[in-house]
Amino acid sequence: IPRPRMFPGLLWGLLLAAFAASQVVHIVAYSRNDARITSLTPLFPFYMPFTSHRNADKYGDLLPLEMQEAALGDMSHSTLHYPREALAFRDAPYDSLPDVLVLMLESWRTDTLVPEVMPNACALAERSVVLTDHLSTGNQTTCGVFGFFYGLHATYWPAVKANSAAIDNPVLIDAMTDRGYDCKVLARSGFDRHKIEDAVFRGIDVVDRFPSPDVPGWDRDLTDQLKDFMRDRTAAGRRWFAYGFFKATHFSYAYPDSMRRFTPTADLNVALADMETPVEPILNDYRNAARFDDALIGEIVAELEALGRLDRTVIVLTSDHGDEINDNRANYWGHGTNFTRWQVQVPMILRLPGRDPMRVTGRTSHVDVAPTLLEEVFGCITEPAAYSNGVNVFSADLAAPRPFVIGSYVNHAYVFGNDVFAIYPMHTRKYAFDDIQQPADRPPADLMQRAAAEMSRFSEPPAATKDVN
Repeated sequence: IPRPRMFPGLLWGLLLAAFAASQVVHIVAYSRNDARITSLTPLFPFYMPFTSHRNADKYGDLLPLEMQEAALGDMSHSTLHYPREALAFRDAPYDSLPDVLVLMLESWRTDTLVPEVMPNACALAERSVVLTDHLSTGNQTTCGVFGFFYGLHATYWPAVKANSAAIDNPVLIDAMTDRGYDCKVLARSGFDRHKIEDAVFRGIDVVDRFPSPDVPGWDRDLTDQLKDFMRDRTAAGRRWFAYGFFKATHFSYAYPDSMRRFTPTADLNVALADMETPVEPILNDYRNAARFDDALIGEIVAELEALGRLDRTVIVLTSDHGDEINDNRANYWGHGTNFTRWQVQVPMILRLPGRDPMRVTGRTSHVDVAPTLLEEVFGCITEPAAYSNGVNVFSADLAAPRPFVIGSYVNHAYVFGNDVFAIYPMHTRKYAFDDIQQPADRPPADLMQRAAAEMSRFSEPPAATKDVN
C-alpha cells in the first residue's frame, strides 16, 4: 500500500505557521514577563525568539495567555538563581557614601587612549587605577553592558532577559537604590528594545531620546543633561548614580568639523570596505570621534571639580566592546564578528576615593567590576561567588590562569591566555587572541571545566540547608 505523500508546499506551510505562532506567543510572554514561557527560552540553544514590545501590544489581546500574578516573575519557573544568597554589608553612614559615575564610549579602541587623541581621559587615568589588560564580556553592546553591571558571563543574558521581572536589577544597582541613591541613565542605544532597560535599569529614569538630530548632538545633549543632574543632586545633598553612554565612536564615527584634527579622513561605508581599503583615513575618522567625546569627558570631570565632588565620586570610564578596523588583516571591520583583542579588549579607568593611582597589569574583565565596587565602595562582605563570575581586582590573584567567557549575538567564546575558542551552533573555531590568522593551542582541560562550571553555577539552585536541632 503506498504511503500518503505530504505535499512539500503544505509541509513547509505548516512549519512556517508553527514557527510564526511560537514567535508571537514568545513576543507577548516576553513583553509581559510571563516566566512560564520565557523561562524555557534558555533551554533551547538553537531557538532564537523575537522580542518586540510593539508587536506584543498588537497581538497580545488575541492570545489566551492569562497573566496571573503568580506567573509574573515567579522564580519557581526560572532557570536562574541570582544571587545565590542575600548580600551582607558593613554599615556606612549615608553622608560617607560616594557618588558613582559610569561613562562608556561605544566601541572604544584601546589604542586611542593616548594624549594626542584623548588628553582628558589620559589626565584622568593619571589620577586613577588603570586596568591595562581589560576585556569586555562581549563583542557587542548588550553582552558588554550586561556583564559590566551584573558581573556575570554574557551566556547568562538570555536567562536574565527572559525572566527580568523575577530578578529586578543587578545587585550592584540594588546596592545603590537600597541606600537611597538618585539614579539616572542617559543612553540613546535602544536599551528598551534590547531589554536592557527592563533587566538592568528597572525603575530607574532612563533618557534615551535627545533633542539634537544627529550623533554629535546626542552626545552634547547627554553631557549637558548629565552636568545638570550632578549639579541638582549635589545642591540637594543627595548621593547619586549616573550612567552615560556616548555614541560618537560607533561607526560612522561622527564628530563636529571643529574636531577634525586627524587627516586625511574617509567618506566610506565600512560595510563596503575590503582588503584593499586604506585603513589610515578610517582610523583618522575614528580618532576625531574619540577626540570629540574626550572633550565632553573633560567637561564632566571639570564639573565634578567645580562642585567639589571629584574626590568623593567613583568614576568608571570604559566601553561596551572594542572596534576593529582590519587590524587582523583578515577583512574584519567593526565589532561582533570575532573574539580577538581588537573587538574584545577595552580601556578601563577606575577612580576610587581613597585609592592611589596605579596600573594593574593582570588580565581583568567586566565581570570583575561589580564585585570590586561592591566590596571596595559599599562594604559587601558576601563572597563574590554568591553573585558574580568575577573577582575583586584589588584582592584576587590576577596572575593565576582563569577562563574568560565572551558573548556575541548568537554565540560565545572562551579566552585562555592568547587562545580563543569560539563556539558556534554547528561548529567551533580556534585562533590566537592577538591574530585571528594564527592557530590556538589545545584548550586546557582544567580551565575548560572551570568555565563550564561558571556558566552553569547560577542555573543550579543553592544547596538546601538542613535544620539542626
